[in-house]
Amino acid sequence: MNTRFPSGLLLVAAVAAVPLLAACGDDDEATPVDADALEGRTFVATEFTPDGIVDGSEIAVTFEDGAVIVMAGCNTQRGGYSIADGVLSVDPMMSTMMACDEALMAQDTSLATFFSSSPSIALDGDVLTVSGGDTELTLSAS
Repeated sequence: MNTRFPSGLLLVAAVAAVPLLAACGDDDEATPVDADALEGRTFVATEFTPDGIVDGSEIAVTFEDGAVIVMAGCNTQRGGYSIADGVLSVDPMMSTMMACDEALMAQDTSLATFFSSSPSIALDGDVLTVSGGDTELTLSAS
C-alpha cells in the first residue's frame, strides 16, 4: 500500500516542530536565586574582576541566619541581606578590625563596597555570580 501525504500537510508539520526544537536548547541560564537557596551555604571565589584575588588569600562568602559573611583573607565582615528580583541588598556590614597586609585590607574594603552596592546575584548549579558595574565575583560552592 502506497500512502502519500499532501505536500502542504508535511510543510505544516515541519513548521510546527520549529518552536519545539528552539525551546530545547535554553538550559544554560542561571536560576533566579532567593535567600532560601543560599541559606547555610558557603561559596569560595574563583574569580574577582577587575581587582583579582590577592595572591595567597581566599575569598569565602557564607549565607547564614539571614546574614552574609564575607571573609577575604584579613577581616570578617557580616551584614543582614535580602534578595529581590535578582538584586542582593546588604545592610551596613560590621567588620573585625585586624591590621593586615595592605593588599588584604584593600581587598576587604573593595568587597565591602561591592556588596553594599546592590549587585545582581545569580546561581547556576553550584556557581554563584555577584555582579555590578564593571565588577564581578564568581564563586563555587564549597
